[in-house]
Amino acid sequence: ARNAFYFIPLRNLIMYSLEDLKFAQKYPFSNKAREIIKELKIDLNNVPESAVKRAALMISNASKNQLNFQEPSESLEVVKNEVLAFPAAKIILAFIGNLTLNEKFSKMIGRTAFKYIEREKEKTQTILDLASELNVSFSLSSKQNFFAEIPLTFFLKTNFKEPFMKLVNQKLEKGIVFLNENDFARFLSEFIYETTFDSIPSSTENLPKVFESIAGQISSQLTVRERKAFNDSFSGANDPDAYPPCMQQIYDDLISGKNAVHQARFNIATFLIGIGLDKEKVIELFSKTPNFNEKITRYQVERIAGKGGTKYSAPSCEKIRSQRLCPNSKFCEGFSHPISFYKARLKNQAKNSSKKAGKDSAKESVQESA
Repeated sequence: ARNAFYFIPLRNLIMYSLEDLKFAQKYPFSNKAREIIKELKIDLNNVPESAVKRAALMISNASKNQLNFQEPSESLEVVKNEVLAFPAAKIILAFIGNLTLNEKFSKMIGRTAFKYIEREKEKTQTILDLASELNVSFSLSSKQNFFAEIPLTFFLKTNFKEPFMKLVNQKLEKGIVFLNENDFARFLSEFIYETTFDSIPSSTENLPKVFESIAGQISSQLTVRERKAFNDSFSGANDPDAYPPCMQQIYDDLISGKNAVHQARFNIATFLIGIGLDKEKVIELFSKTPNFNEKITRYQVERIAGKGGTKYSAPSCEKIRSQRLCPNSKFCEGFSHPISFYKARLKNQAKNSSKKAGKDSAKESVQESA
């Protein structure tokens, strides 16, 4: 089953050759990796902590658009962690429920696979093995300068971003696409991305709940990191920690690449424009969402900012509560508007900072006198 994996004592991995084990490490989506996983027979609620940590690192690398590349190891312990980490990571991603992160993870797996292919001593054989394992519809080409022939309908299952891999730049005859060896390997990496993305569970109903808390921790860590990176790019003052809970929640959802309902998007846009955030930064914030359309977003943000003659104001607390978008009304007692709350929090923070600075200065003076 797609969502299951198991564990057995490491000594049972000796039944596989060293090349098999290295292959499984490099290509964790392969049949060889799945065979090893089936032989490992462990309760999903007792996955080794080392494998879970490796899965978390894979997700972290993906979130930063890094590769998951490392030199294959001859250690059976490392092999176990690597083959278990891939399905564990997919289960964690299912609990996180962030399509943008799923896409980044899948792209990382595809790009890493291409990196490994490039370094293979038996590159051609590895390409053929992977194509066979992935059930790619192809045949070796007899035409000069070409390696493989792929039916057009199969080639179109991938969606290349690189111009040189787009269909318009390929040799096409009678419904057949002709590729050289490197481009065929590039096609495989894109196909791996597509199949990995499709294999991430869309429901957590039958998944072990032990992964839910792990997913929550990883999600929180990624949100903090993404928020810091985004905030550090501001030229002016902006402090999301001073936002009211309603705006902070929407802000963090967008920062982490999650979708938000239309009303929530409108609320955060009017709020951010209202506290003086540049409209380009608001558009950048929305660009992190999976269904981002720059043309539509720019039009809407500019209209909110007053381009059409009317500048829209952020909704009142009462309005936000009526929309069921207020997560903690008690936290904001005494305030009737999110911008009033934000300004009051900033003023209070500045006052506390001033007091602390005064105390530190007084303490230094006493020390100097002593």
